[in-house]
Amino acid sequence: MHLRQVDCDLRTIDAIKAAIHERASKTPASGWVLGFKYDGTKRATTGP
Repeated sequence: MHLRQVDCDLRTIDAIKAAIHERASKTPASGWVLGFKYDGTKRATTGP
């Protein structure tokens, strides 16, 4: 198993998705991507 981490301490969901996508594109198919430091209260916008 190959594990890569993504810092999710970003202001928007789009920025978080882009960071995860970028890391996933560099991760082998059998690997894992782990997000950390997500805090929904820090988002620039609110919503579901």
